[in-house]
Amino acid sequence: MTRLVKPAALKELGSSVDILDVRREADFRAAPGMIPGARKQDPEAVEQWLPGLDRKRPLVVYCARGGSVSRGVAEKLAAAGLDVAVLEGGIAGFQG
Repeated sequence: MTRLVKPAALKELGSSVDILDVRREADFRAAPGMIPGARKQDPEAVEQWLPGLDRKRPLVVYCARGGSVSRGVAEKLAAAGLDVAVLEGGIAGFQG
């Protein structure tokens, strides 16, 4: 089961976690803002960028609404042994 982080909790975590924006390109173009400190990563290319992640730091991933895109990426990262959570409500929940 995918672990969830509420937007308020993410704000409290600050720089203690790495934040990955895994929105699909169309969703990113529709709402291009990002959570401060986040890095944009292609959700269709996890295997390509996964080796560059710091395995010692916890991760929070988010998509547009915290649905299947971020959960799918989180499952792949967790299967690779990373400590990962999904931002509940995605960027929409963070901004709202």
